[in-house]
Amino acid sequence: MPSGPIIGNGHDAESSRPVAVVAFCNALLDMSISVADDSLIKKYGLPCDAQIEITSEQQSLFSEVLHNYPVEYVAGGSAQNTLRILCRLVNNKWPSYVVAKIANDPVGIILQKLLAQDGVQTRYVFDENLPTGCCVAIVRPDGTRCLAANIGAAREFSMENLESINDVTDLIDRARVLYIEGFFASHSPDVAMAALIRGHSRCGLVRLFSLSAQYICLQSHSLLRRFLSYSNLVVGNEDEFRALAQCAGLVNHNEPIASVARKIADLEYISPANQVKSCLLADFQGSADWDWSKLNERLVVVTCGASGVVCATSSDSWEFAAVKLQPEEIKDTTGAGDAFLAGFLSQLLVSRPLDVCVATGQQTARIVITQVGCQLPL
Repeated sequence: MPSGPIIGNGHDAESSRPVAVVAFCNALLDMSISVADDSLIKKYGLPCDAQIEITSEQQSLFSEVLHNYPVEYVAGGSAQNTLRILCRLVNNKWPSYVVAKIANDPVGIILQKLLAQDGVQTRYVFDENLPTGCCVAIVRPDGTRCLAANIGAAREFSMENLESINDVTDLIDRARVLYIEGFFASHSPDVAMAALIRGHSRCGLVRLFSLSAQYICLQSHSLLRRFLSYSNLVVGNEDEFRALAQCAGLVNHNEPIASVARKIADLEYISPANQVKSCLLADFQGSADWDWSKLNERLVVVTCGASGVVCATSSDSWEFAAVKLQPEEIKDTTGAGDAFLAGFLSQLLVSRPLDVCVATGQQTARIVITQVGCQLPL
C-alpha cells in the first residue's frame, strides 16, 4: 500500500535518553457515546461487552453516531490507551512511543493532538488510500461497553513502513519495554515478529505481548504461540486466555484460571542467547527491588474483572483479589484492561515487586472506570 512520509512528535535530541515503552499498535480515534438502552447495539448486530471489527454492512454505524449522539473523542487503541495513562502516571519522566499507521485526514489530526497532550511520542506513517482508524465505544447504562472498530489505515502497516522509520531500531534498543499488541500482530505478523526478534537479541528488555481480544485468540492461536515464544510477559483477560488454551488443546472447559495461566506460561519459550544475567521470577522473591530486565521466563498476567488478577509462571501462580466498586460508581469499563496495564508498567519501570505492580494496575483501572472514556481525571 502506498504510504506518505513518517510523522512524529518529540524526536529526541539526545540519542542515549532512556525510553520507557515502544509499542507496535493500531492507532484509533475512539468516539465514545452513552446510550439509554441496547437498541443501537441490536440494530447493528453488535456484541455486548466485547469488541469487534465492523463489516461493510455495519459501516453506517459511524455516521449514525456522529449525527445522533453527543460524542467524546479519546485517543484510542489498546496500546495507545495504556501509553497515554502511563505517561500521566510517571509524569513523562521517560518517553514512550507508538509505532502505527494513520492517514493525513481530520481524524488523524485530532488523534495526533490528543496524544501530544498526554505526552505520548509517535512514529506514525501515513497511508494515502485508507482513512485513520476509528472505534465507536458504546457505553451501556451499567457501564459495560461495546467496541466497534474500523481500523482503516492501521491494517496496512508493512515491512516497508517499518524500514522507513529511521530510528525504530534505536528506540527498541533503548527501551525498557517492547509492547506488541495482538490487534496489530494479527494483521502485520511479519512486522510484529521482526520487532520481537530485534528485542529478543538484546539484554534487559521486557518483551510484552497482549492477547487483545478473544476473537484473535480463536482465529490466530497458532500465530499467537509463535509470538509468545519470544515474549517474557503476556497479558490479557480470562476469556482471551481460555480461548487460546482451548484452541491449543491445553485445557478442559471448566479448568481453574490459575491452571490455564500456568499452562500458557509453560508453552515454548526461547531464552535470549546473550542473556547472561537472567532470573526466574522466584529468584526475585523477598527482594524490595526487582530487576525485571533479567526476567528469563514467561510471566502470564490474567485480568479477571471483579474477581481480581491471576499471575503465573510455568511452575507457580498467584491470585490477587479486587477491591469492588459499587455499581453506581462504574461509569464506563472501556479500556479497563489497558488502564490496568499502565499502572502495572508504571511500577515495573521502577523495579517494584509483582504484588505492587498488580495493586497499582488495579487501582488505576478502578479510577478509570469511574470516568467516561479511557482516561484519568484531570
